[in-house]
Amino acid sequence: MARGEIETRDGLYLRFRAFSGEMLSLMGSGEYVPLAVTTPDYPSFSVADHGEPSRTGSIRVKVSELDRNVQAIQGRSDESEVELTCRAEGLDDAVRFSLRVADTSGDDRAVTLRFQIPVKAEGWSWWDDLSTARTISKGKRYVRYDRDTKGTFPLFWYPLGAISEGRERGLAFAVPMDPPTLARVGYDGDFFIEFDLGLSRATSKFPGRADLTFYLYGFHGEWGLRSAMKKYYDLFPKYFIRRTAREGLWLARTPTHKIEDPEDFGITFHQASSVMTDSVPLDNAMGLYTFLYDEPARVGVIIPFEKDQEEEVAARPSDEYVLAKLKEYAADPSLDEHASAVRVLDLASHKPDGNPYVYVEAWREVGWRCLFSSGPDPEVVVSESGETVLETWRKSQLPRILSLHCGRYDGQYIDSAEWLSDTVNCRKDHFTYADHSLGFHEATGTPGIYTGVTRFKYLKAVRRELLCAGKLMMANFTPIRCGFFATLLDVAGTEVWHRREERATESTGDSASETGPTVSEYDWRNLQAMYYRRAMMYQKPYCLLLQIPTAAKLREFGMERLVTYMNLCAFFAMYPGLGHGLDQAPDPYRDLYRKYMPVIRSLGLAGWEPVTHAATDEPSLRVERYGYWSQGTLHFAVRNFGDQQAEGRLTVDSAALRIGRSQKPRDAFTGREIESHEDGGSLSVPISLAPGGTAVIHMGCFTSAG
Repeated sequence: MARGEIETRDGLYLRFRAFSGEMLSLMGSGEYVPLAVTTPDYPSFSVADHGEPSRTGSIRVKVSELDRNVQAIQGRSDESEVELTCRAEGLDDAVRFSLRVADTSGDDRAVTLRFQIPVKAEGWSWWDDLSTARTISKGKRYVRYDRDTKGTFPLFWYPLGAISEGRERGLAFAVPMDPPTLARVGYDGDFFIEFDLGLSRATSKFPGRADLTFYLYGFHGEWGLRSAMKKYYDLFPKYFIRRTAREGLWLARTPTHKIEDPEDFGITFHQASSVMTDSVPLDNAMGLYTFLYDEPARVGVIIPFEKDQEEEVAARPSDEYVLAKLKEYAADPSLDEHASAVRVLDLASHKPDGNPYVYVEAWREVGWRCLFSSGPDPEVVVSESGETVLETWRKSQLPRILSLHCGRYDGQYIDSAEWLSDTVNCRKDHFTYADHSLGFHEATGTPGIYTGVTRFKYLKAVRRELLCAGKLMMANFTPIRCGFFATLLDVAGTEVWHRREERATESTGDSASETGPTVSEYDWRNLQAMYYRRAMMYQKPYCLLLQIPTAAKLREFGMERLVTYMNLCAFFAMYPGLGHGLDQAPDPYRDLYRKYMPVIRSLGLAGWEPVTHAATDEPSLRVERYGYWSQGTLHFAVRNFGDQQAEGRLTVDSAALRIGRSQKPRDAFTGREIESHEDGGSLSVPISLAPGGTAVIHMGCFTSAG
């Protein structure tokens, strides 16, 4: 290789101009990618200061060869007062960029670093998610999650972003999820990846700098982001190891012994609270996974109503009032709220104004319940106990998980995993514990730690100890936007609603309502969220918990809606739990679980694959693939997403899936054979589905030559 050249074994090739770093040539999957004509001063790297256009500038770099297929890229921007060092290395199937950005001004900074490739991609496809593509037009900006959308920090949901052209080629930028690397991928005339970085001397482990890694790779364009996602799984296989031998429904709160014939519902994962230890031996006997409950992400205090206030007219306390009360409670060890107040003051994430992020709701005619977002960083010592939160967990939770006194727990359940995780913690006394690059608060440009990254650090430390003991980790309320949590989890899930009630009064400015997921993201019918959850967990089990508060409300929900819920979960191989009422479910509901759970389990155990090698001829019919023909587990789930009866055909690429001599396809729900038609290297099956209906087709297994 010559200076400035990098290649991968699967056909990606880059050539940089040595004295300026301008990209001169690009090939992806062996195909030339057209680049716009640029000048020698066209930057591959640029940096922009938050709110200061005058300090925006390109980074002039030089490229030199370090080793075969490894290039060093070094430069600086005098306008923006930063230095850049980068090692670009060609791997088997991607180019890895490992870079460091360092401030030279001595000030705390908020900057956006950008790497861009001048791909001429008008007419190509930009992928918002696995199911949604837009045709790229000149002069428009394409990005899945940008500043004009909801959220404190504008980041891409997926750990990759992709563009593709027909069947020929595609390009993807990707970032690792361990450690979490927060990036934004898009196209605006250039294919780019951006990082919002806080640079501060208060970060003692990396003062005034940020260290980052990202990847560029090519893929065949036919399956778009699905192909790019499959390659991501191959790049980072350790993130997606499935460690559960069994799969099924998530049972929350309800003791197992209160459910008659619980096997009818296919229960597998039991969230056992501290008052449900009697269920653990029964769970063990039934072969369920039982998880001990914990909620490290938030802590609450109660602020009583004033004596002359009534709940209906009580004004929500200001952030300043809440903080003053916290300090008052922390100063008086005799108060019930003392320990919680100390914990909040030590651990809570702070806004730029120094007040903690807080969610406030009226609580049982007693007062205001104030819930605070916490990392919590496993290195921070809580002054009341003199211990870190990790040390406290080792003393309080781990012995119970390992003890056989009340039965065997299979692992730790984490509640509210992503609750207020997309906030930026601006308190400098926490910067010294940060292990990874800072971000910044979007509105003010104040450097800070993404709360989700700190929470990841804590959960990773907990998971390490669970793995050593052969235990599992399950979490609720994820992945919502922080997909990197999925790398730590063996089972994940989230509570969903049919109609989300108006949430409690919350803090203004950077409130929970402005930084948390939207109401629609809690709705089980949100398809973008369903695709995202499936993609982030890959073949690990994922559970939904439809929150219907009473048996009466469950009956009101009705069979028709429950059937639609079951069908949607079957399409994504997710487990359709109910938050309440399994112990009171009427017989028709129980019959539905008897019908659907064996099929959903067969899909889950077969394993979802993003590239289906199958298509339908009716736009309202979508298809997902599970399993492999060589293992006898190949299934296709087809769902009607339209509002009318749909008639069409599913066509399967038998050659691509290496389908050999097999039995006729079967309806997985009834076991009946389905008439099919073979034509060369493809096989087609007729599909007829009502609105919201899902068909699951088992493609058969080996038969003897005779």
